[in-house]
Amino acid sequence: MTSIVINLTLLVSMFPPLPNKKYSIIYADPPWHYKMQEFKFPKKNKKGKSLYTIKGQYDTVTDEDLKKLDIESISEDDSLLFMWAVSPKLKEGIELMEAWGFEYRTIAFVWHKDRSNRGNYTMSNCEICLVGKRGKIPEKSSHSEQQFMKEKVERHSQKPLQAYIRIQNMFPDCKRIELFSRGVSKQASLDIGSNFSYSIDNNWDIWGDQVID
Repeated sequence: MTSIVINLTLLVSMFPPLPNKKYSIIYADPPWHYKMQEFKFPKKNKKGKSLYTIKGQYDTVTDEDLKKLDIESISEDDSLLFMWAVSPKLKEGIELMEAWGFEYRTIAFVWHKDRSNRGNYTMSNCEICLVGKRGKIPEKSSHSEQQFMKEKVERHSQKPLQAYIRIQNMFPDCKRIELFSRGVSKQASLDIGSNFSYSIDNNWDIWGDQVID
């Protein structure tokens, strides 16, 4: 497993180099930038940012700057992009996927969280992961992975371990990279009871500024 640490604050003016490798599976959790009503949440972190806003937890990047990332350069001709999208920006999520050279196909995962966030319409307690295709679908080993997953929210914006495991189950031999990693340990494992557990394998490369060894 290769870890490439970047400073996301540099993305606005210049992108750091992506790996000089090709991957069949791209797994991304873009640091979406959108307006937040910080005045509603008075509690601040040490930097003076609201603890209930994304800007209080990690640096965000504009849609246009995200589109400048040359994801095609690290994508095999036949590859998939699994990408988390925040609910208010589904349209922008599909547009970003297309800008990176992938055709939106469907929703891969729906993550039901154990707590809810405020919303303008309904309380938000689910997050979706889109999947897009470039060329043909890489050969799958598992055809029984479920779309719905329920897992406890851990670190802010850290995505469920089940997503990694299900992708691994489907594409165990494919080279994979996680973009904008936010702290899933390379040693992480998922206990499913009855003395069985799954762990993240060594076919993942990691690119981000919050990597945990």
